[in-house]
Amino acid sequence: MEREFKNLYDAIELEFSRERCYRLVYEIFCFNREVYSPGYYEAAKYCMDDLKESGLSGVEILDYPADGITKYGDYIMPSAWRIKEGELIITYPEEAKGKVLARYSENRCSVISLSPPTPKGGIEAEVVFIPDGMKEKDYEGIDVKGKIIFTHQLARSIMRLAVEKGAIGIIQDARYLYLKSNKLYKIPDSVRWHFLLGWKFEKNCFAFSISPRDGEYLENLIKKYGKVKVFANVDSEIYEGVTGNVTGVIPGKGKEEILLVAHLNEPGAVDNASGCAVLLEVARCLNRLIKKGKLPPPKRSIRFLLGAEFFGISSYLANNKDKIQNTIAGLNLDCVGIDPKKKNIILKVGRTHAHQDTPSFVDDLLEWIVEKSSQEFSREDSPESEVPFRWIKGEYIEPESRILSDRSVGVPTPSLSTGIDYLTYHTSYDRPDQIDPLTLKRTGIISAIYAYFIANAGKEEARWLAEEMCSRAKVRIISEIEKYISKLDKIQDKESLLDDIERKIGYMKEREMEAFDSLLKLVPKAEHSHFKDYISFLKKEIKKVVKDEYGRINHLLETLNVKRRLKEKGFTKEDLKKDLKKLGLKEGDIVMVHSSLRSLGYVEGGANTVIDALIETVGKKGTVIVPTHTLEGRVYVGGVFDPETSPSFVGTLTEVFRKRKDAVRSRHPTHSVAAIGGKAVEITKDHKVGPALGPGSPIDKLVRWNGYILLLGVGHESNTTIHYAQQLMEPSNLEEGDVRIFDNGKVKVVHLTNWPTAGFGRLLEVMEPIWKKSGIVKEGKVGKARVKIMRARELVKSIIKELRKDPTIILCHPEGECKYCDRVRKAYAEGKLVIKDVPEK
Repeated sequence: MEREFKNLYDAIELEFSRERCYRLVYEIFCFNREVYSPGYYEAAKYCMDDLKESGLSGVEILDYPADGITKYGDYIMPSAWRIKEGELIITYPEEAKGKVLARYSENRCSVISLSPPTPKGGIEAEVVFIPDGMKEKDYEGIDVKGKIIFTHQLARSIMRLAVEKGAIGIIQDARYLYLKSNKLYKIPDSVRWHFLLGWKFEKNCFAFSISPRDGEYLENLIKKYGKVKVFANVDSEIYEGVTGNVTGVIPGKGKEEILLVAHLNEPGAVDNASGCAVLLEVARCLNRLIKKGKLPPPKRSIRFLLGAEFFGISSYLANNKDKIQNTIAGLNLDCVGIDPKKKNIILKVGRTHAHQDTPSFVDDLLEWIVEKSSQEFSREDSPESEVPFRWIKGEYIEPESRILSDRSVGVPTPSLSTGIDYLTYHTSYDRPDQIDPLTLKRTGIISAIYAYFIANAGKEEARWLAEEMCSRAKVRIISEIEKYISKLDKIQDKESLLDDIERKIGYMKEREMEAFDSLLKLVPKAEHSHFKDYISFLKKEIKKVVKDEYGRINHLLETLNVKRRLKEKGFTKEDLKKDLKKLGLKEGDIVMVHSSLRSLGYVEGGANTVIDALIETVGKKGTVIVPTHTLEGRVYVGGVFDPETSPSFVGTLTEVFRKRKDAVRSRHPTHSVAAIGGKAVEITKDHKVGPALGPGSPIDKLVRWNGYILLLGVGHESNTTIHYAQQLMEPSNLEEGDVRIFDNGKVKVVHLTNWPTAGFGRLLEVMEPIWKKSGIVKEGKVGKARVKIMRARELVKSIIKELRKDPTIILCHPEGECKYCDRVRKAYAEGKLVIKDVPEK
């Protein structure tokens, strides 16, 4: 494959124009590419025209709504926005009168993207300094009604509270982002770029961004005079519009495609005019080489896509499912052209492996191409060999890569990026003078080789790549084992270390072997049977390495007088069922499971095996329940709860459980549960908007029916049923908050009470000895996990008994720090605290 690479490299290196690529960066940079602004659409038209000029097929802009309400996947599309001018000028005190803090026509980062307008003609108002502004207590004793808040945070972070308190505007200098690195103070006159989202269900006020130097000036002015006034004017419009993704194709011979993506929005040259420019020049370069006969037409099409970060790719996935099903790999270009001579600049090759996404050949292929290209870049006869090319394997992949590589989409998409470590990231100083044409070309060469190789790969390339993957997988596994070996003589708890080894290496082995299967996409179907035999042989090689390495560790452990031995075989479903039955679980039982999958050790088949073991243990008449709590609907997070798609935030096992076809999920926006079994529908029905744990909730039914609670490798800190005891107090110290839900196709904000968010105070240190002595909580093991099992009603009764003696044991904050805890203290002191009885069946 070395010769094929060299031929491909030489052809692309000769054709790729770094001068043209740099010009593309400059011209794209000149457009005001704010999310869904007219300038963004103009930039999209420019890119469309360039793809047409380069001779690509099917070049078009795929329109989709910019209306603040349409949802694709997990993302709500922002509204459209246009702005004519914006300015912020000090009017008082006299010594500062007339000083311009922000003017949009001079610095397009100075008005925050999607900022609502001021009243026509502008407004004069007092500025109130609130350094943080993200918490309720930040506003105590401060009247912000009708005033403008000046903050060191980002405007979007404080927007909800600011508007709720009556503020009419926000000024940010974003200094809190840079306190640790002090980065922004190295460019004190730069202005941080920031954006709102323009969602219809949000209430926003106008917002400006000023430089750290001006922020420091404004802060000192407020401290000196107490009162500072400014004139603010934002002449903008938020409206329902249309935006789009630019796409074009180098056609292949079949339906399969390779997808190259770069996000077109965000105003910087590095972020991300550079990625867009490289993508456009790769398209021209490859298409010209094919048209000139320097490269044969590819077997698979190469598609190029430019759109808004997060939102563009989400709309493309939703509206082009047929194309996505035929897309076998992708590549994302994000911040790729920065001058390597600048400090700490290094190309990060983002691996999909690092994020537990779709296992694939793409990571090893891209790394091999980068290695080989790096050798070419540094050849002595190369005129640019003295210019350094530094790269690393990245443990982070850029947003488009994360979305595409997710198993629910299944398009493994590594990324090329310098990341966000460069000095001018998301500031007004991210300009074309930060760009190095040679770096653009080098990134373009790597991208073009990657795209064309996959587009034209067949059985021979797949066989070579399989061997390369096998070699690299062995190195990765041995390297990981070496990390553990270096710890052996230092770690006292050898049991935990062994658990870690089995869990990590077992997981790595499964991932590496699954990646081999992706190679079948490169092989003609007629050859699949033979090729499967070949990769089966390579999988055995991986298993042998793992077994040999376990043997090496066992030998070392014996020299350290550790008797326990690692085993290649993990726990099976039957092993787990046997352990569950020892705990007393039987057919017909109802059990609520809180879990840590990793605590079980290596389980053959992973989470689904554990779930199957639980279901089969309780049988068809029994029911297994897991929490599927999520942050997604909470207003301060910024999402919208959707019971069909919102992920569980309480562990891998619960998310796998939720996605199973036989699972039924309740519709509560923060504390939903999922259930499988005879009573799954009955348990989850009617659990919608309302108290998470109140009458009729799944936990209420669990208590009434005296079902089991199983803590699988976790402690009582994860035991939601303890919160049920809290809500039997009136008043309780459970919190409240706003959530967003979909209601008849529309987004709606609702207020929830009895919201379990805090801890249990001193409750556990009081209760755990009681539970142990009384036998209410029994302990055992499932796999390698230490587990606790108990009856729900008995547990709650024991808590209520102790709360009646001293209800303060469940309070989680000292006096004066939490209004919810304080209301319990007050009611208790006044003899008004009511603690209800535990309901019977």
